[in-house]
Amino acid sequence: MIDVRAIWEELMREQSHRTVYRQLNEVTSAKCYLGYTPQTGTRFVQLDVPARVAKHAATVRRTQAIRLDRVNASDQEHVIVLLLQEPGLTDVFSLFIDDLLQHLVLTQDAEQAVSKLYSRFEHWQQLFARIASDVIGLERQRGLFGELIVLKELLDNHADTPAIWDCWRGPYSANHDFSMSGTALEVKTSVASLPVMHISNEVQLDLIGWQTVVLCLVHLNEVRGGTQTLTGLIQELLSRSTARPAINTTFRSKLLKIGVDPRHYDLFSEQGYEIRSI
Repeated sequence: MIDVRAIWEELMREQSHRTVYRQLNEVTSAKCYLGYTPQTGTRFVQLDVPARVAKHAATVRRTQAIRLDRVNASDQEHVIVLLLQEPGLTDVFSLFIDDLLQHLVLTQDAEQAVSKLYSRFEHWQQLFARIASDVIGLERQRGLFGELIVLKELLDNHADTPAIWDCWRGPYSANHDFSMSGTALEVKTSVASLPVMHISNEVQLDLIGWQTVVLCLVHLNEVRGGTQTLTGLIQELLSRSTARPAINTTFRSKLLKIGVDPRHYDLFSEQGYEIRSI
């Protein structure tokens, strides 16, 4: 079985400024490559096929998340590229490519390979179109990771008390992300080398009604394939609340208000984080 995730991780570690490729010799009907473009963080699959085979294929097909292009490399050869346009769907794209390659290794010639590529694209594009419109973007994922890390820290220091679970108010569009007992806490998350906290609403700094207002900066490094991910953090907090159904249900409801559907819990495992400071 071709491990597409491992191959892409290897390509990313090459730290080249140019697009890098890995030919998949398991596919014998056409030249097939996995590729990665570091400038844009784009992952793609490429088929090099005879022009006579590719000329009847569509030039461009796309959804919001994925795109299929046919490029005339020469009079004799065309290049068909399937690429991911929405980095937040990397995990789903990897599943798509797993499925595609399982079919491509069974094809006997380039014509079959091209036909199979387009048929699998048709099969998967509806799923991508549906998910891409629902999944929160990378910046919001990062912000949610910061809020949940703070929630985890508070739970660690207060024995998982129900009041701590309840004090996370950000999903309800409150002025502050956390609040209880006269104290309000606003979380800002940044991956910048010299982070600056931007206050979107002056009420976030207003002391009226509060004894204390705290600004908390969660400073992160983004690490592809890192061990700390949004998916892992969500699953950890769900596990911690399993024995208390009311808390677990409320936590799931808060995630849903943010835009994180239960179907999406496993979609955030590609982007990892290192916590530099809180």
